[in-house]
Amino acid sequence: MNREVIVIGGGASGMAAAISAAEQGAQVTLLEKKEQTGKKILVSGNGRCNFSSTALSARRYHCSDEAFLDRFLTRFPAERVLARFRDLGLYAAERNGGYYPSSFQASSVNTVLQRALKTLDVSVRSRVNVLSVEKEEDGFIVRSESEAFHAGKVILACGSPAGVSDPKPFTAYDILKRFGLTAAPCFPALARLIGNNGYESLWDGVRIPGIVSFYGRTYEGEIQLTKDGISGIPVFQLAHDVNQALLDGKRPCVMISFLKEPSREELAAYLKEAKAATLTNALSFRDYISALLPKKLAMALFSGSSYEQLPLSALDETHTEEILQRIYAFSYPVQKSAPMKEAQVSAGGLLLSAVNDDFEVRSVPGLFVTGELLDVDGETGGFNLHFAFASGFTAGEKAGRP
Repeated sequence: MNREVIVIGGGASGMAAAISAAEQGAQVTLLEKKEQTGKKILVSGNGRCNFSSTALSARRYHCSDEAFLDRFLTRFPAERVLARFRDLGLYAAERNGGYYPSSFQASSVNTVLQRALKTLDVSVRSRVNVLSVEKEEDGFIVRSESEAFHAGKVILACGSPAGVSDPKPFTAYDILKRFGLTAAPCFPALARLIGNNGYESLWDGVRIPGIVSFYGRTYEGEIQLTKDGISGIPVFQLAHDVNQALLDGKRPCVMISFLKEPSREELAAYLKEAKAATLTNALSFRDYISALLPKKLAMALFSGSSYEQLPLSALDETHTEEILQRIYAFSYPVQKSAPMKEAQVSAGGLLLSAVNDDFEVRSVPGLFVTGELLDVDGETGGFNLHFAFASGFTAGEKAGRP
């Protein structure tokens, strides 16, 4: 039984773990709750699967032990993940700092992983909903709704509830608790943010390159304004910190600059010129600003203002400062996050202090935890998939050894 390994979860981390364990000669069974493995991989990176990054660093993650993560990423950098995939017959292409399969199709990643599972004779069991894992004298017993599986070692690679619509409850955290392990609270880490300040119905559908910031973190990119809040990659990057603030009982506000160009100083100069120019000084501020910002956004920001209908020549310094403030330092109060089923990744999970460098649980020898089930979540750009694959390969190699 000691050479038998059960991997629970058929996502990125689980498949990587199963492959590495089987490469060590272990008899591996992979249990997947859904009808097929790798479903999240297929939709990652808008179907292109950005699975690592040239900018890999512990600072691009939130976690409970940055020193641990820094050590691990030093041992398992992007080059090592790329090499592992080359061994499987997949070659990487770099674009804008991200590593993708050379086909730029996520299905290529899933195909080579499933092919390796088959070549290594991994027993893949789908539609198996694991309910519990228990320690036995010589290993573990894994119970599903209809079966019991025995193995010397178990790898929990169950992912998280993020992005999942499933009527059956997520049981992995309960499994951890039964072993006396502490999991940090789970919440959406990459998700849109929801508010209700009265602007949403006016700006719904606007997409604009801008800048968002919160608690010292600043991100640039396309901001998507929706009927109930704000979205887009730069907003996703802030979601962890904003949601943590909400959990702490705070009332977070995201600062938004709706323009990257022109700069605040440049627009102030343009307004001054327009106030004096013959062709523009008689324009109403509303007409002028609607040529600078998307009309729906201009309506949202300035409709009903005391200067909306004033000619530019009548704007004073107070008006100008308020205009600049609304465009470049708009404070948006967030009420909540989009639900977990819409999130790309979750925060929370088993604290890194509970596992050793090979992701084996210190207090439960033979039990391993990988991927998103750990208290590690990264920015968009390949960081989360890198950690999922790297932690899976590492745990599987250790678990599969005699």
